Amino acid sequence: MAMSEGADILYLNADDVLGCAVTPAEMNAAVEQAFLASACGEARTRPALSMMAGPGASFRAKGAVLGTMGYAAVKWYGYFPQNTARGRAEYCPLILLNETRAGFPVAMIEATWITAVRTAAIVGVGARWLASGEAQRATFVGCGVQARAALEALLPGSALTSAVALSRRRESAEAFADFARQLGVETEVSEDPRRALAQSDIVVTSVPRQSPRTGFLDAGWLKPGAFVAMVDYGVSWKAESLAQLNRCFADDAEQAAIRAEHGDVVVSFAAGLADVIGRAKPGRLAPEERIALLVSGTGLADAAAAALVYERARALGLGQSLSLCGTRGAPASAQTEVVGAV
Repeated sequence: MAMSEGADILYLNADDVLGCAVTPAEMNAAVEQAFLASACGEARTRPALSMMAGPGASFRAKGAVLGTMGYAAVKWYGYFPQNTARGRAEYCPLILLNETRAGFPVAMIEATWITAVRTAAIVGVGARWLASGEAQRATFVGCGVQARAALEALLPGSALTSAVALSRRRESAEAFADFARQLGVETEVSEDPRRALAQSDIVVTSVPRQSPRTGFLDAGWLKPGAFVAMVDYGVSWKAESLAQLNRCFADDAEQAAIRAEHGDVVVSFAAGLADVIGRAKPGRLAPEERIALLVSGTGLADAAAAALVYERARALGLGQSLSLCGTRGAPASAQTEVVGAV
């Protein structure tokens, strides 16, 4: 598990993480296992911590303890949406991974890729448990990085053969369609969301919160039996139309209920995804149900993804070992007496 307990940690930069070559199917399996562990009381998480840092800006932390896997992790990042106007990313996340035998850190991981694919894995796992088993057609509203990752996560073990791409910028939709076709999914570009939703078994919305166009989708346009993954916290949907959904779920119902921001939809949740996977609560009750999953980005998925990447990096010899001891300090594993709060 750990490298040299308490003495070194493994630093994985963005290239190292990509070099691990984790597949969508592998990420789906790791995230699903974390949800199952949570349902069995063998993994724990808490709602995200958020601290304001000025108008519209905040620092946030998400984490979980994966007891059966022997890891705990926390993802820390500053969320500064105003960066977009400056041509910079809204956030740059890092994950600190610890082992759970003695509690020592074992890795620090650049987590931009992990954040995208673990979110997509939640969509893939959610569809496996909540969508119709015969879903063949999907619509993607918003065609950026998250939509591409979601498509890759939906494909393993599914019957998906065709897709529709909708975006405020047609060139984004065209680029997504080209990407999807390379994966063997016949894809068309559309500017008619009503028609696209009426013909799709799965709908994934990933419209940015800061988009000039929000609240334009109507749940009444969905075909009976449709499954919706709201990666955008529902900002693309007309709030009043969501009453036409039969039931709504969340990846983390507690977190989703208390972390709503301006523009996010406010709905009641039938259950969290762990409850469904652990069979404490039912998923789809009838083929014609219209079901939504609100993806809040649970720390369970971050921890599961980090553990998977770390173990793959160790196996492949990737990353850089960083000493925690330094040249003058006592070893990190030395017994010390702690006085006061930690």
